[in-house]
Amino acid sequence: MRGFRSALCRAAARTRAELQGTRGRRLSHSAAAPARPSFGIAFDIDGVILRGRSPIGGSPQAIRRLYADDGTLKIPFLFLTNGGGIPEYKRALELSELLGVNISPSQVVHGHSPYRELLKRFEDDPIVAVGKGEPAAVMAEYGFRKVLSIDDYASYFGEIDPLAPFKKWNVGQSNCQNLMSEKMHPPYDVHSERVKGVFVVSDPVDWGRDLQVLCDILSTGGLPGNGKGDQPPLYFAADDLEYQAAFPSERLGMGAFRIALESIFNQVNDLPLKYTSYGKPNPFVFKNAANILEKIVMGIYPNSQSTKEVKDHQLSTIYMIGDNPKVDICGVLKAGPPWSSILTRTGVFRGTDNDPKFPADLVVDTVDDAVSCILEKECIRSRPSAGPANGIGANGSAAAAAFSITSRHRAFDVVLRADNRRATERCYRHGEATLTYAGFAIASGRMPEFCVPRKQAREVPIRLAWEWDDCGAALPGHVRDRLAAAEKLGAVELEVQVSFLQGHGRPTWMWCNVWMGAGAQNGMCSVFSLQNWLDWPV
Repeated sequence: MRGFRSALCRAAARTRAELQGTRGRRLSHSAAAPARPSFGIAFDIDGVILRGRSPIGGSPQAIRRLYADDGTLKIPFLFLTNGGGIPEYKRALELSELLGVNISPSQVVHGHSPYRELLKRFEDDPIVAVGKGEPAAVMAEYGFRKVLSIDDYASYFGEIDPLAPFKKWNVGQSNCQNLMSEKMHPPYDVHSERVKGVFVVSDPVDWGRDLQVLCDILSTGGLPGNGKGDQPPLYFAADDLEYQAAFPSERLGMGAFRIALESIFNQVNDLPLKYTSYGKPNPFVFKNAANILEKIVMGIYPNSQSTKEVKDHQLSTIYMIGDNPKVDICGVLKAGPPWSSILTRTGVFRGTDNDPKFPADLVVDTVDDAVSCILEKECIRSRPSAGPANGIGANGSAAAAAFSITSRHRAFDVVLRADNRRATERCYRHGEATLTYAGFAIASGRMPEFCVPRKQAREVPIRLAWEWDDCGAALPGHVRDRLAAAEKLGAVELEVQVSFLQGHGRPTWMWCNVWMGAGAQNGMCSVFSLQNWLDWPV
């Protein structure tokens, strides 16, 4: 890549003072943390914590700061996302693996989580669940007894999708055994029992088929092919038009599918489509999240407050950290106190200043910046998000690691220097590495499989490919400016995030600060595995 100047195409440089100014307001430390915090935090996931399946914005470090040294939860927080498609307990396991902390299912609030409140109405009624992932499993987990996914429901009608013969893909099923079981023992007779409710759980996969089948169900009173009838209730887990996924620009969300369905339905029916949407920015979602946070607080500090002292808002402030002004920040504005909004620049929002239509209380670059500002404002001292510290492994033997980095055309050469001080060989496989700057992924690649013999050290070369165009034009302007200014000052601070499996299948995560340029030096590495926490010094 011949250095950052060519990659950034003469991006304007800022002064060191200007760079420091982009980090947000810095608030002074004072008293030690109270026994029971008076605040909570809600994190969006896509564009704040993850992009695709890759952590961004220093999210692993940021989340770790909310835990005590022994791994117990110290600051009440949850994930408030319009995403979903899998049960909350599965998302909790996924986040635990990606972030390196223990996430409870109670800390995950999906867009479809409020569907639990509709169980009494539809528990024994035939319903259809729509979306990617496991929509029927989600509804069954909530207690709904007669639920079919739209994949399975459509399969009982041979000609309902006229384009099916032209489709080259197969709709994924959880497994063949479950599919055969449902075929032999479906929860209801689709040809005689009317669908009493339709639940869009997550983003639909086959829009063409799903639009057709849903129009059939909704137009015929829940029994396709049997003439017109009253529309069954229709529910959407979210209504956001766009969201930030792994692709650099935003992707169409469930709100886009709702617009398509509504437009088509209204054209072929006399009465307009009726529906109910959950998810952010619905104020109900924020009220529900506040109640869940209160329960989390009581779980952390069960003896901190008697029930007689419980008020409507135990938490004086709840911080919503999001990347979408139309969804996250708008929701906070609608919900009102005790909610406060923090907008990051790692997802949908990429502006230099605040959003003009839905202004946040604070705008920062990354989620790690947001957590820093919160903890400083609330006078909470936490383990620093990065830095050298001694540590001992689970077996009592120490380890060490460091990264160094150089750049080539459209790629970065990263060298992991691993020192195994243990008495046994350590092997790693199936790894992925991401290079980030200011929370934005700029390069990524696969980690090679490697082993480090006992009491020895070795170097592991890693090639990370540049994820943007040659000029970095897709990066936000303020990020390109900061990157160019940092290079001019002599050293660019980056972060390498690595996830891999040890030889016996135990997941391990590593994140290291590294520097490029005249002031380049080896980076300090923090490592987390499910059995032990330690910081590896160089």
